[in-house]
Amino acid sequence: MKNFVCVKFTNGGTSDIVHCGWMVDTSLCKWPNSGDIQQMARDCVLPEPNWKVYACKILCQSKSYDRCLKKAYTLSDVESSEEENSLGQNTSQNDCFIPPLVRNNSLSQERSFLVPDQSVRAPKKQKAKSTTMPQTANLLHEIMRLSAQLNQLTRITTRLERKVDSLLVMKDDEQFFDFKPASNEFELNNILQNVTDYKDIAKRTERASLRSTIRSFIKLFFSQELAITYSWSGLGNKRQPTKKSFKKHQVYTLLTRVLQFTSYKDATIDNIENEVKVSLAGVGDWNGGREERRQKRKEIENSSESDSNTSTDTIPCEDCNDME
Repeated sequence: MKNFVCVKFTNGGTSDIVHCGWMVDTSLCKWPNSGDIQQMARDCVLPEPNWKVYACKILCQSKSYDRCLKKAYTLSDVESSEEENSLGQNTSQNDCFIPPLVRNNSLSQERSFLVPDQSVRAPKKQKAKSTTMPQTANLLHEIMRLSAQLNQLTRITTRLERKVDSLLVMKDDEQFFDFKPASNEFELNNILQNVTDYKDIAKRTERASLRSTIRSFIKLFFSQELAITYSWSGLGNKRQPTKKSFKKHQVYTLLTRVLQFTSYKDATIDNIENEVKVSLAGVGDWNGGREERRQKRKEIENSSESDSNTSTDTIPCEDCNDME
């Protein structure tokens, strides 16, 4: 049995469309006690236990309510008396009580299914298409509009990210040139109080070796005039204070923290101490002092060689005088 069935009730001769779930068998149908019967049939409402059962016969059936209604209008309502009697005999044999049926908005018995009820007429397929197509077009238009807005927002976001990156680079450059190497203790202490970004200092000073990294760190904070006044311990050969102590200054603490952000974070205290000693011992050569001394040494050696050659050339030759 299909989803919707058009039945004609034996008692009263009226007919209507019901859901297949209302059918007890092919000759009995359950009927609601109240409510909008047609809408309940369309919504496939399941029968309740208190619904009454009436005798009927099936005229036609279909998968959809509208299709079943259309089929019903094309049928003829000419029924023979023999068929009615046989149907009455079947109901009596089934011993089913058929109460008087009072149904509103049902189809007429005399012109059954010939004059359709305007309130239950099925909508035309062309109207359904005409309403669906504009909705689809509007939906596609809305999707395209949202896609264009999304692309515009993406471009704006990309431009903003580039601008922020350029501002961050400018800020880093400004921080790099914020301070110059200190020429006295006051400037050095002022710089150390304002330094908080150890990672930035590590990025500026890291070099190919631990020694060159420590030398770059000292040059960043010390001028040559100030750095030459420091040594590792500050003590001279006789263990007397001759210079300022680097290891007791807070700049040494800063150095150890900065090294943690470089590739030399695993360097031992002894290695750091040795490289600081070497770097401070070579402060005098920062501005090419070693090269100047080397050049002077070469000049002295060359002048001494030329003097020796000149002295040998001016020695008088006694044999030559004798020959004259």
